[in-house]
Amino acid sequence: MKKRGEMSIITDNNLSLLGTRSGNLTLRVTCEDGSIKTLHSLYDPEAEAKSIVDAFSFDGKGILIILGLGLGYHLTELAERFPEAAIIVVEGSPDIYELARKHGKVGEGEGQGEWEDRVRFIVGLSSDDALKEISRLQTKAGIPPLTVFPLASEISAFPCYYNPILTTLKNTVSVRLWERLRYSKFKDEIVKVVLIDFGYFLTAEVEK
Repeated sequence: MKKRGEMSIITDNNLSLLGTRSGNLTLRVTCEDGSIKTLHSLYDPEAEAKSIVDAFSFDGKGILIILGLGLGYHLTELAERFPEAAIIVVEGSPDIYELARKHGKVGEGEGQGEWEDRVRFIVGLSSDDALKEISRLQTKAGIPPLTVFPLASEISAFPCYYNPILTTLKNTVSVRLWERLRYSKFKDEIVKVVLIDFGYFLTAEVEK
């Protein structure tokens, strides 16, 4: 028997939309281990997103990598709060992305026109290919700094997909190679460089 407010939208990955007390929707997913969880609050997903973003430390500069889209409540909040940041959203499930476009905070239109040009979506790629695409976009933008916002509920639901990306990006942020590449000697036409591979995912691009 369906609970009151539940919508009968089921995908091949066993996703379903549930109504919340605030009138918004949340997303219920089957996790990698077979358990069931919701990605957003059953009471007020928008208020939850504001609270999560309140606790997030970010200076609003460079590229913000969001891991996990869910229904996009946190994306909307982050985009509105940090108008100068370019945003890359990594979502492993095309089905979740489509539900966010049709029923979530992505594609609603109200206020989105002010930030949609700053957002790029990486959807359905493998972990390795998602990292390569992030590397390409960062290089194309001139290697600005990266900051990572993981949607904890979706990371815990799909750890085999997101944890390799999160670990690599955390290492990237700790190395802060973009600052080293702005060293004054690199501004000369001819430079001598020793490149040491610390496992940073942009190393191959830097070598080229």
